[in-house]
Amino acid sequence: MEYTKTNLDNLNEQIGLIKNKKEDNKQLLDNMRQDGEQLLQNIIKSRKENEKLLDDISKSRKENKKLLDDICKSRQENKKLLDEVIKSRQENKKLLDEVIKSRQENKKLLDEVIKSRQENKKLLENIIRSRQENEQFLENMRQESEGIVNKLNYLNNNESEIISKLEEIELNEQFINKEEIKCAICLEIISIGDKISYLPCFHFFHSSCIKNWIRIKSKCPFCNNIIKLS
Repeated sequence: MEYTKTNLDNLNEQIGLIKNKKEDNKQLLDNMRQDGEQLLQNIIKSRKENEKLLDDISKSRKENKKLLDDICKSRQENKKLLDEVIKSRQENKKLLDEVIKSRQENKKLLDEVIKSRQENKKLLENIIRSRQENEQFLENMRQESEGIVNKLNYLNNNESEIISKLEEIELNEQFINKEEIKCAICLEIISIGDKISYLPCFHFFHSSCIKNWIRIKSKCPFCNNIIKLS
């Protein structure tokens, strides 16, 4: 009986422990359930935050993609602008070369102009000197012309006097031999009956020929002596 009572006490004690443990487990289970609900709420909240963060990331990726596209477009535009700058530099270099070449050509042209001016100045001096020489020559010619005119006037007066003093003789057989005689002026044969005139040098010609000759020259056409009739 004592054993049975002891066992019963132990059993009741164990049952009490089990009940206490059950209550403890129930309390633990309630706590775990509450913790689970709180954890689930935290998970849901975290999931919402993650979804929002994911949306923000997606939006940020779109913005970053758009920004990247803008950067690529900007790089292309910058590359195009750089190409234009390079092309402009090349054109400016070419233009500068042309300007330098033009300056060299202008300098060469200026040198030629200066040289031409010097040559023109020298030519002008030569023209002035030549003009002075021509004026001197013309003055000399004028003086010579006056002398010639005076001489011609004298000769005209003299030739008229010489022609008037020439004697005309009719050629006959006693003046010629068997050989034919030609007039040294007209180169025609002097025939018997032709009128001839003698000069002081004893050369004779057709009267008409020697008169025309004296009007041009005052020298014998044969011996070139000056015709002087006393």
